[in-house]
Order: sequence, then C-alpha cells, then structure tokens
Amino acid sequence: MHSSEFRKVAMTGMLMTLLTSCSRTPSSPAAKVAAQPAVQPSAGSQTMNTSTATGHVKLRLLPAISEDVDSFPRVVPNENVSSPMAATLNSKFDRLDSDTRKALHECRAAERKMHPDQGDSVYEHKLSISMRGPRYLSVLTVDAYDCGGAHPENNDEALVYDVTTGAAIDWLTMLPGSRVGYKAEDASYSSSVIWPPLQQLALEQADDDCKDVYREKDLSFILWPDADQGAIVAEATGLSHISSALCGEQVVLDIPAAQRLGISPALLSLLATAHAATQTPAAKNH
Repeated sequence: MHSSEFRKVAMTGMLMTLLTSCSRTPSSPAAKVAAQPAVQPSAGSQTMNTSTATGHVKLRLLPAISEDVDSFPRVVPNENVSSPMAATLNSKFDRLDSDTRKALHECRAAERKMHPDQGDSVYEHKLSISMRGPRYLSVLTVDAYDCGGAHPENNDEALVYDVTTGAAIDWLTMLPGSRVGYKAEDASYSSSVIWPPLQQLALEQADDDCKDVYREKDLSFILWPDADQGAIVAEATGLSHISSALCGEQVVLDIPAAQRLGISPALLSLLATAHAATQTPAAKNH
C-alpha cells in the first residue's frame, strides 16, 4: 500500500474507532497522493531495497511492537549511507521504539486504572516511508490512542533525516521567510514551521466550515517530501482533536508549485530524482 493511501486508511480506521461520531474522510489532494510502501508488521525482520534511485537508502524492517503498533525501520549501511551515519540514525529509531513501548505500557495501565472492567486501551502507531533517498529519509507516523481520558487523541509526525549528517531536516533553511512554530524538544524531530504562503494555501483549499480553523494566527505545519507524487506535503499541527479530525487536510505542493514558492532548489532537485525512480517499471510493480 502506498503511503498516502496508507495514511488515509489508517486515519479513517483509527478515527472510526476513537471518534465514532466525528470521523473524517480526507477530501484534499493528499488523499490522491501515492507514495512509497508503508512499513508493515512482520513476523521477522526483512530488508526493503526496491528503490532504483541514485542514492537510495536501504532499510531493514522489524517485527511490530504489538498489534497495530509498528516498529521503526533500521538503516542498512551501503554506498550512500556510511556505517557511522546508519548507527546514528538507528540509535534514534532504537530510542523512539523504546519510547513507544513505554507509552503503550502507560496507556494500558491508565486505562485499566480508570476503567478496570473494560478491555485494553486503544493504541495505534502506524508508519510509512515517503522518501528513502537520495540524501533524505522520510518516515511518517500516524498515532491514535484512547487511554481513558476525557477524549481520544490522534497525532501525525513526519521524521525527515539527512542521511549524510544524521540530523533532522531544518525546514527553516528550506522555506524562505518561515519561522519556528512548535520547537521540537527532541532532536529526533524537526520543529514545525509557521509559513504564511502555506497557511494561505491551506485556507484556500479548506471546506467552508473549516476555513476559520485555517484563519488562526500563526498556524504551524509539519512537512515531508513525498517521492512517488514528487511533492512536498504539509499538514497543520496543534489543532484541537475535533478540528484535526474534521478539518485536518493536507496541502500538496508539486515540484513546480514548490519552486514558485521558493522552496530549496537543492531539496527539490533530490525530490525530482527520487520521484523519477518511482516511475520505473520495477518500482511501479512493487
């Protein structure tokens, strides 16, 4: 399954479970975006090495942590990713998996404490890969959980890494005139960004009953590159759980649109290379 299809199915399924009366079916162009294969739980580790792109990042997939709780992939050193950089990235993924296990345990404990007569809490953590080279590795996470609180929660994250440095991408250097929205406390994540041109596009494409959400002052966004579509994709963050469920659409900037907005030419060149690789017969048949 391609990543945008995966995100649509994952979000729809999670919200039907968690927000029975408030589930949404994405109607934005993002619902049509095709991207690279989702990380699927497996009985044992396996290697994902289907990209023919120059500079591809080779990945090893691990078994799921629990039902509906994916593990992060691990980077396999090759001619494009040095052993030290692979080790740096894998240490981040080790810690993120550890954090997920801890959060899952705490969620289940909280649910049992508040509702001892009910079953296990709902906790889902689904991953997909939207780009794996050249230079950048992009892992998307879609989380949904109900740990017995006042209402269920859902959260999307985009982890985009420069495999030549092991660091999370700094979107402020990619988007002219942008500034930090929510500053990431964890170096494994990029800070969200406030970028008026992006907010304006989100406002223009929003349904009428969602436009007020996108008129909010200094709305911030997470972003990621999508290789199959050849696009930069953005999603508003920090919305209330109801606004996120009903109005949390994505903005999709194909390469010409991204160029017109002045997004980093170097990033867009790499994205174009990655996109071209997804159009080969071998990639399409994957």
